[in-house]
Amino acid sequence: MSIKVYTDINKLNSKSWDLNTENIYFLRYKFLKSFFNNHKNITHLFVLEKSNRLYGHIFNLNIKNIAHYSSNYLFKYFSNLIIGFLNIKFLYLTNSFITNTKAFQLNTVLNLDKIIASIILKNKIDFIVIPDFLYENKKNKNVNTPFTKVEIEEEMYIDILAKWTDFDFYKNDLKTKYRKRVNKVFHKSKNVKIKILSTDEFDKFEVQLQDLFNNVTSHAKFTGPTFNVMTLKDLCLIHKEFKVYGYYDNDNLIAFSSEFTVDNNLYSYFVGFNYDLNKKFSLYERILCENIIHAIENKNNRLILGRTANEFKSNFGAIPKKSYIYININNRLYSLFFREFLKKIKPKKWIQRSPLKDSKN
Repeated sequence: MSIKVYTDINKLNSKSWDLNTENIYFLRYKFLKSFFNNHKNITHLFVLEKSNRLYGHIFNLNIKNIAHYSSNYLFKYFSNLIIGFLNIKFLYLTNSFITNTKAFQLNTVLNLDKIIASIILKNKIDFIVIPDFLYENKKNKNVNTPFTKVEIEEEMYIDILAKWTDFDFYKNDLKTKYRKRVNKVFHKSKNVKIKILSTDEFDKFEVQLQDLFNNVTSHAKFTGPTFNVMTLKDLCLIHKEFKVYGYYDNDNLIAFSSEFTVDNNLYSYFVGFNYDLNKKFSLYERILCENIIHAIENKNNRLILGRTANEFKSNFGAIPKKSYIYININNRLYSLFFREFLKKIKPKKWIQRSPLKDSKN
C-alpha cells in the first residue's frame, strides 16, 4: 500500500481509520474532527501507511522569542532584528495542541523517511519537528533524514500515592511550609465557586473563555498556533472523561481549567485565568490543587501537568520527566542561521522544590 496523506478529515473513511487506531484515544476519528473543525488556520495531516496511522499539523509560526533559549548574546542581538519578521512553516508530526501524548498508531514497521518525503512533496516546509516518542519508536526503520535532537522543557507529573485517600492525606504529607501555603490558597479562594461548565455555559461564555486562555498564552515565551477554546466543548460532548471547570467570582467567570483521563492518568489540559485577579484569589494555585483533588478522588495513577511553570508546579510535589524533539531544517538559508543554535538549545534551569516529607530537601 502506498502512503496516503489527507488534509481533509471528511475524505477519510472513519471506520477504516478507527479500525487501525485501536485504543489510542487521541487518534479516534471523532476526537480529531473536533480539532479539525475548530482550527481552519492550520493544515491537518492524516497519514495512512499500511495499517499505520499518524496525525500532524503544518502551520506558520513567528519564532521571535526563540532567542530566549540561547546564551549567545550575538545570536540574541541578530535574532531580535531578523527573526521577528520571519513566519516559518513548521511540519509537526503530532497534535501541536497535545504535545505530550501519542498521535500515532504503529501496527507495522514505519518508514518515516518516506512519509516525510510524501508530505514535503506537496507542501513547502521550513522546519520538520518529530516528538521523541515517535522518532525513537522501535517500529521505525532507520531514519536517514538528518535530525538534531533538542531537549525541551520537562513534562511535570505527580504520582498519586495509594495512601492519599483524600486531599487531607495529601496535605498531611506536605512539609509544614508547603502545607501552610496550600491552606492559604484555599483561604484566599474560599469565595470562588467552582463547577463543571455545561454546554449552554460554553456558548454563553465563549468570548470570556477565549480571553482567559489568551491571557495565559500571551505570557508564554514561545507558543504554537492559536488554540480555539470551543474545541473543549466538542471534547466534552464526545468524551465523558473530559471535563472543563469554571471558576466564578459571584456570576463572573474569572478562570477555567480542563482535564481528561486516559489509561488511568489524569491530564491537566489548557487553563485560563484573569491575571488581575490571580494574586487576589490564588487562581492558578487553586487550579493545581483541584487537579490533585480530582486525581485522588478518581484513584488515578498519575497526574500529568504539562511543560509550563515547572518550578512553580514542583511546590505541589510535581517532578520532571525529560523531553526531547528531533528537528530537521528543510530550508538552506534557515539552516545556515539556526543549525549551530539548535545544538546548543537547553531548557532554562530552575530549582526543583521538594515539598513532601519523605523527600530529601
